Amino acid sequence: MSLIRRISHISANIRQFSSALYITGDKASSNFVILLPHIDFEERMENKAELEENIKLRQKHISLDKYWKHWGFYKHLLEKMEILNATKTVINEHISELIKDAEKNKEEIEKLQLHAKQMKLHYKNLKEFSYPVEEVAALNALSIPNILDKRTPDTEKEIIYNCLEKPSEKARSHFEIATSSNLLYYLNPTFLVLQNDAAFFEHSLINYFYDSLLNYSYVPTVNSSFARSIIVEGCCTDYLNPKEVFTVFENDTKYSTAKLHFVGNSSLYSFMAYFAKFSIQPNYFPIKFFTSGKQYHPLEENNTERTLFNLNQYSTVDVFSITKNNEADTEAVFQDLIKIIKTLYDSLGFHYQLAYLPANRLRNYETLRLSIQMFSSHLQDYVEVGNVSLCGDYLSKRLLVTYNEEKVRKYPNIIYGSVINVQKVLGCVLEYNDLSRK
Repeated sequence: MSLIRRISHISANIRQFSSALYITGDKASSNFVILLPHIDFEERMENKAELEENIKLRQKHISLDKYWKHWGFYKHLLEKMEILNATKTVINEHISELIKDAEKNKEEIEKLQLHAKQMKLHYKNLKEFSYPVEEVAALNALSIPNILDKRTPDTEKEIIYNCLEKPSEKARSHFEIATSSNLLYYLNPTFLVLQNDAAFFEHSLINYFYDSLLNYSYVPTVNSSFARSIIVEGCCTDYLNPKEVFTVFENDTKYSTAKLHFVGNSSLYSFMAYFAKFSIQPNYFPIKFFTSGKQYHPLEENNTERTLFNLNQYSTVDVFSITKNNEADTEAVFQDLIKIIKTLYDSLGFHYQLAYLPANRLRNYETLRLSIQMFSSHLQDYVEVGNVSLCGDYLSKRLLVTYNEEKVRKYPNIIYGSVINVQKVLGCVLEYNDLSRK
């Protein structure tokens, strides 16, 4: 297959929309390029068997052989362009020498000038054709998920901690209890207001977690409730999918990368928006931030049932830690956070458990996910009321969070989690208290 035909074949498979995270040179004039993510595809492919097992456990439909073929073709084009550029430079240098005696070397100079012109045109055409190949190769590489922590279970969640006994009886629905007790005003999953004792519960619970995290040397932050498409895509969310994120600003072009998204100040996006393309002084590590506020996202599933477990907005307390790219430092912060979570939840006096979720329930950026789960006595099942994710350097590489150590650029590890979701905790507590009154 000819070079141009191969390029055209790959170009035909490109998605209609443009990536907000990886913008090729041909689109740079119409898009403001904030950063170019670090791609470590070749490094990841050094242990192909492990990567294939990772993809299999996560149940992702990714063909590494196909991705590697596209990547190899892109690298081949780069090599050809380098050769053309180097050849053109040599020709120009030779012309500069010959031009010293222009009359004598007139014929040879004209031949070389024609050759240089052809080389320049060939380079220009090849570069234009290379952009779609580059986009496919880069986006393929960026779609590959994070490595898996050795503690991540293969198929079933692994419970690592249990507090108190699980209620055995079935309770009324928390929504029925809340409505009859005038604890909330509900219009739809987007518009819900807690009132009376429920509002006091929300205020008290957030203050309790807020004050406790302050005592554990976490620093409070005030984040933006909005994020640009580049941040959303950098956090492994499809910014064009209305089922994944709210979009509040659309410009004239349907597939524009300059969109604004409503995510809430207590979210991963709001933290990453602050640290994107940020170089951190090594002596600041470990960084331990937290915030309290709102998270906004589309419904997890089409569910007409009135419930606090499936809303468009939640009140949460989120933590965000950054450590050096050192396993021991990251693990120390993670284990310390688990101890804090146990202390805070144990004191609430309700049954809950901590569990590591299996690989197929992790987001692309997660290497390990600790799930904080309370029991719904009505559903007779566990509900995730909080979580903590180990992200390694995956997000740092995508959004260029860096630090320099011994004149070497490095990418720090990130730990992120919503340590409590107030509405979901309230739902479980209402059902638990309903059993206590029987």
